[in-house]
Amino acid sequence: MKIPCTTIVRMGHITRGWHNELDPVFRTIRLEDGRALCTDRKLMVIERVQSVTGTHHLLIDDALMEQCRVESQFASVLELVAIPGAVIGKTTMGFATGNLAYSGSTTGFDDWRAVVSEAAEPLTASSGVMTWDTDTIARLGAASPSGVIEFARYVDAMARATLVRDISTHDWLGLFHPKVVDGVARSGAVVPGWVL
Repeated sequence: MKIPCTTIVRMGHITRGWHNELDPVFRTIRLEDGRALCTDRKLMVIERVQSVTGTHHLLIDDALMEQCRVESQFASVLELVAIPGAVIGKTTMGFATGNLAYSGSTTGFDDWRAVVSEAAEPLTASSGVMTWDTDTIARLGAASPSGVIEFARYVDAMARATLVRDISTHDWLGLFHPKVVDGVARSGAVVPGWVL
């Protein structure tokens, strides 16, 4: 199996969130039959990776992440070999990894298809108020190949994830929950009276 180092670096923007320390499965990159996925429960990124077979969860340590940052400038890949209980890898420039396989529960990650299927159902109108914090929107944009994403035409900020696509490739999909869960009912942005 081969994964571009650029994919690992971009997905690191999602897997390296502070809140992922609570549940280590959300620090992994899931490889599943031609896809690389990662999520922090607010954001999800899915990218087509041609040479991936089976399902594996990789914990990318700091040393490998830094090596992938360096090698991504040279279009390097991480070549992986999976054996029962282990996934080991080597980058194009020869950096060898230890066992990258995550062996804990993956229950929180296994329902990713249901989230995507629900978000794929077309909406005819928006619902609720989309609310972002700057860290979250920056991480989602940085996880995309071009750094430029387009949002779905309609957003349901109350009940389901919203789709975003990278404008340069059909091999990348992002999803996000467009609300801040703080118990405050938001009415949407309007121009304040003092402006005009």
